[in-house]
Amino acid sequence: MALLFNRVMRGDSLMAGDDVSSVGSSVIDPESEHARLDRSSGHLPRKGENFARLDPATMDTFDVCENERGEEGLRAALAFFFLVTQGDLGTLLSESPNGGFLLDRKKYLLHKKKQGNKETSPLFVLYKAFSGSRMLEYHLSQRIEEFERGKSLLMPRHRSLFSLCEKHLRTKKIEFNYANIRNVVSKTTIHSPLHTHVERSEMARARALTLTSAQPFDGNVSLALSSLVQDCHQCDSALPQTVAVVWSRLDDSKSSGWKHPLLGLHLLKNLLIHGPISIVSYALDGIDKVRKLRFYDLGKSDESNQEVRDSARIVWELITDGPRLLLRRKQVLAGRAKLVATNMNGRWGGYLFRKLPF
Repeated sequence: MALLFNRVMRGDSLMAGDDVSSVGSSVIDPESEHARLDRSSGHLPRKGENFARLDPATMDTFDVCENERGEEGLRAALAFFFLVTQGDLGTLLSESPNGGFLLDRKKYLLHKKKQGNKETSPLFVLYKAFSGSRMLEYHLSQRIEEFERGKSLLMPRHRSLFSLCEKHLRTKKIEFNYANIRNVVSKTTIHSPLHTHVERSEMARARALTLTSAQPFDGNVSLALSSLVQDCHQCDSALPQTVAVVWSRLDDSKSSGWKHPLLGLHLLKNLLIHGPISIVSYALDGIDKVRKLRFYDLGKSDESNQEVRDSARIVWELITDGPRLLLRRKQVLAGRAKLVATNMNGRWGGYLFRKLPF
């Protein structure tokens, strides 16, 4: 499906004789760094597993982290497919004697033949089976009801990508061909509010990867770390994406990659102290990884091994000692509030900060 989306976005049209049986069959090296990082986010199965056997109900929380970018591409590919197959109401409906609309399967299949789809082609077989499905009848009844009503009961940001693109093509009287549909789907996807959410989650993931990389950080580490922790306080996917990166770093078992678990532990410690309270639940899900690092001995030197073990011990104590962690968070929050209050001018400037319970 990702290959289908890439073809749609770069301008390749789907022809009647195209073979789509190999879509999604591209192989990614399971031992590559990209595959190893994505495996911790639920993007790839572990060795000996396949997607059919993965049950989210029995998996760890950090193993089912959302793949926002992939979901966006999948929505765009599906919207393109259904706009091509059933987007134009004029090819599906005919006027009934009583003035209503009826599904005209013969008209629909005739239109597909005029587009160059031979009866022996796989796509025409798909169109024929789809034209007789109850799903199409229900979908058309909903679209006719919305069309006769004149407006949707949903707000634009709550409507599906297919609905938004179909309305734009219909109201602007744009022909339902491959090029126009591809252009409308691409622009609508990029300018949708959901795309901004996807960009934020991808930025958080990239920033977490950079902060925990063995390569020297190009910039202000404290400022970047503070910005990442602040983003994790928001109600989006920044926190699960960041935690997924932390678990992938803690899983690094290469002797040359001892900095990955060390920097991952540092990031987790900062999240526990300065991040949202929900990080405690995430940390408990991966506590076994932290426990194993208390006995870390995979580094090239005893000094690096001891540094990882010391960091793991500190994080372990924060996770397992709830009252101590809450007290530490309270002290940090009180210190931050005191700092803000001293910078305020006026008699009532720090009133709220003095009265807030910590």
